[in-house]
Amino acid sequence: MSLRAKQSIYCHPERSEGSHPRRDFLPFGLRMTLALFAFCLWAPSAYAVPDGLGHDIFVGNVGIGSLSPSQKLDVNGTVRAIQYMCIGNTCIDADFVSYANGGPLYPTVASALDTLIASNPLSFSSFYSDIGNQEIGATVTSTPLHWTYNKDYVPVDPVTQSLLPGPGSLAPSLRTFTYNTSYTTNTTFTLTMYDGAKTTTDQTSVNFYWQVYYGTDTNTTLGEGSGAHTINGLAGHYLAGGKNLNQSFSPSNSYIYVAYPTSWGLPSINVGGLPQSSWVAQGSGGGQYCVSSPAPNYVSHTNGSGGNTNYYVCRSPFLLTGNYTVILN
Repeated sequence: MSLRAKQSIYCHPERSEGSHPRRDFLPFGLRMTLALFAFCLWAPSAYAVPDGLGHDIFVGNVGIGSLSPSQKLDVNGTVRAIQYMCIGNTCIDADFVSYANGGPLYPTVASALDTLIASNPLSFSSFYSDIGNQEIGATVTSTPLHWTYNKDYVPVDPVTQSLLPGPGSLAPSLRTFTYNTSYTTNTTFTLTMYDGAKTTTDQTSVNFYWQVYYGTDTNTTLGEGSGAHTINGLAGHYLAGGKNLNQSFSPSNSYIYVAYPTSWGLPSINVGGLPQSSWVAQGSGGGQYCVSSPAPNYVSHTNGSGGNTNYYVCRSPFLLTGNYTVILN
């Protein structure tokens, strides 16, 4: 016998099919049919089939107090368990919480939750800005800030949170804020959170740095401004807080150039593992060569953001072709 249901059949628990003295003499197929149509109610999305051993087998979603269950068991009301109720490996009852894998035993559900909260309090997972570090001379006008908490997946909001510099107090549900006040110097943002038990802070900074410039050029000196044959026009550059360069070059009948602020200290140049004493120092005010003594010439340099400071501009003494590794330290 074959039975197909496009909707569900909800059986009253006291009328489920099983051993019954007035029905046991009937063939199994007929008893199943009688059970389905005489003792059950029609509802959507599941069906129940007696197995002849005193069990009803439900296929689909079963609803208690619901005509449109969305889960395997959908209860519209309070669930009461005389013994255990388990989700995965965690089983609870009114008196204690235990774990199927032999984990800790807690006297009450409340104590288990208290322990969980105490051992894994609300804390920052990340706090960052979108814009990164900036060139000295630049003006930052807008700073998008973002942060996450270790329990955002729940979600759990702090009781209070605040941002400085910024508006101070923030809505507890916020996880992003754009700071629209201009600044031109190193700025550290401090985010403070209170979770009802303790206060936690996190910080992120936007820092301003000078550039290190490097590249090749056919000219014996480099000019100001931008474009070809200028310091700003060298192919390589990066923001840094000190003269630390280790760079490979492949010039073709060109000079190798490196340039950095004089405030970082006197130059020491190494090419192919050998110290260099004849690299030429562009500018005036010092010695002809980029060496530590006497202090070399320098130039007044204005970067692309308008920041100005003195730079050492050092170039190889000869036009070069080939592959070279230059270390500036």
